[in-house]
Amino acid sequence: MSPLAIWFEKKFLEWQMEHGRSSLDEFAKVLQISRGYLSQILNGDRETIGMKSAILIANRLNDHSILDILGYSKQDFSSQSIPLESLSEDLRSRLKSALLEIRETVNEKSLDPESPEAKLISEEVLKKHGFIVNSND
Repeated sequence: MSPLAIWFEKKFLEWQMEHGRSSLDEFAKVLQISRGYLSQILNGDRETIGMKSAILIANRLNDHSILDILGYSKQDFSSQSIPLESLSEDLRSRLKSALLEIRETVNEKSLDPESPEAKLISEEVLKKHGFIVNSND
């Protein structure tokens, strides 16, 4: 089995544990990919996927380790624009405000964005703007 197939199988099983026994069709809908595409990945017929698709899947499952498996660097990920047009105006506005506040605060304090203090600031600001934060550290 390819590393990508193993990753997807693991994610499918984790998803089933959280949401109850479900079909591949339902999982494919969550990922917003076709059932056939998912089957190709799980069968090992497709061993890679494009970076944009990988980022979208990573965001939907809240697990960016797929980017490592596919060899996409964090810089590749950070250079991609995030489409916000699918969000409501309120959500888009709150998210933009939170991100601007995080950037300003981290820059004011001359912090490395990867530092524990910067991560804590980010979590606090997101919570302040009404977002639920699940830390994976």
